[in-house]
Amino acid sequence: MTPVEKAATDGNVELFNDLLAQLKDVPPPAPTGPADIFNPSALSQADDTVQPEQELVAVRRSLAEAAPEPQGRSVLIKALRAKVAALEGTLAAHRKGVSAQGHEA
Repeated sequence: MTPVEKAATDGNVELFNDLLAQLKDVPPPAPTGPADIFNPSALSQADDTVQPEQELVAVRRSLAEAAPEPQGRSVLIKALRAKVAALEGTLAAHRKGVSAQGHEA
């Protein structure tokens, strides 16, 4: 049990607040990947690939579900394929930008 947890369970409010004040400047750990982010709206500007990646997965899933029934769905399939291409282009451009920034450093 951490000192903060111990102070909280013991009911020592003063010690608890002091320990929390010491930790206020410690940044939270970075997520290890998109699967660890449960609130996409809280993403930082620095990691702007997570939301398009999640959207790309959802669109590909929709395309896979629509593809077995092509009758009357050609417009839907065409729109989903266009969305997949657009998202892949966005991600490729971002990765290219990140790669270029990495080579400059």
